[in-house]
Amino acid sequence: MENDSRSDGFISAHDFDILCDAFEASVEEGRVTKAHRIQHAKNLVRELTGQENADKHLISRMMRGCHATQP
Repeated sequence: MENDSRSDGFISAHDFDILCDAFEASVEEGRVTKAHRIQHAKNLVRELTGQENADKHLISRMMRGCHATQP
């Protein structure tokens, strides 16, 4: 059986980049309003990790690390 490191909420740098790309694409395509960006980021992390509560530090890094949140 393969060891799935995501079971504890951990994601790799590669997965983080994928999350940022997906987040940016959603924002750039106009599918996510500014008011809903944080919730959308949480939903993306939840889908990847399977964790009900997305880590707030990860969400914060994601919001800072993704160009879509910049003015």
